[in-house]
Amino acid sequence: MALYEKVVPGKHAERVKCEADSLAQQNECFAAVASRIARLGGSQEIGWAIWEFPGAYIEAELHSVWRPPSGDLLDVSRREANFDQILFLSGPALRTTEESSITAGCRCLQTMT
Repeated sequence: MALYEKVVPGKHAERVKCEADSLAQQNECFAAVASRIARLGGSQEIGWAIWEFPGAYIEAELHSVWRPPSGDLLDVSRREANFDQILFLSGPALRTTEESSITAGCRCLQTMT
């Protein structure tokens, strides 16, 4: 069974453009998206960033991206390495609240054999 089906059955990953927010802290996607929404509107999309290292493993990392009022998803996270785009799999209807925020990068891993 493919990792996508294990993480979010019935969904397919999509390529999302990366445009790091200069005001965001590195590796803090949830805070970066919340800040962008406060400044420019839009909404949060929670799901999984898919990282694949062919022949070694594929990983799904809990992640948040911004949906601006125009509608196209945008990854506004700052990372140590720059990417033009990521592979993103929208997840189940998870939401963060002030009382219970998601800050840890939960991961699902499938090794290649």
